[in-house]
Amino acid sequence: MTAAATRGTQLRGLRIRAGLSQTEAAERIGIPAPVLSAYERGRREPRVDIFFRATEALGFRIDITPVPATLDLRVPDAAEKATLLARVCAIGMALPRRDRGPLLFPPPHTWRKP
Repeated sequence: MTAAATRGTQLRGLRIRAGLSQTEAAERIGIPAPVLSAYERGRREPRVDIFFRATEALGFRIDITPVPATLDLRVPDAAEKATLLARVCAIGMALPRRDRGPLLFPPPHTWRKP
């Protein structure tokens, strides 16, 4: 299932739980009803900020609680660095394309020669 279908399905479920029609929900969110319909059907992908705004407009809240990390003062060896980089890349690639650009591909003016 794609991120668009997942977010759209979640929006549809929240809208139904709130007891709203697509027109009413779209009005509360501040987007046209056909756009909300496209999100719910997985034809368009809502940006993260629109998804958060929509959930709040429908009367729900997304709670992101940071998990405390342990402090590891070891210097990772090359294999650990490669594993960590692969994990970060996998997480970044799971994001929608518009949300991952600066994360995985920094702007050219920040590039440094080795």
